[in-house]
Amino acid sequence: MALRREQEHAVRQYEAWTRMREKALRNNGGKMPDGYVEPPRDPPLPSAPIDDADILDLSLELNAASIDDVPGDMDETGLERVPMADPGLDVRGTLSFQ
Repeated sequence: MALRREQEHAVRQYEAWTRMREKALRNNGGKMPDGYVEPPRDPPLPSAPIDDADILDLSLELNAASIDDVPGDMDETGLERVPMADPGLDVRGTLSFQ
């Protein structure tokens, strides 16, 4: 859905740019200023139609996945063991040099 919104936004931006360019040309007698080199601007690609079969395939794959399929390392109490990223960083040492 986000891709469709981004595509629609790109189309609106391009159309707004085209209208502004046409107005600028009318205001300048139908020509660009001397020495102006216009960069090439291609219109955005049209939105691809959404295929319901693709969505159905994805939802079937997501439904088939289960949390039980993910291997985990459990301790003797049944809690998952999580490795510590930086052991010791959470402990503040009080070193004093005299």
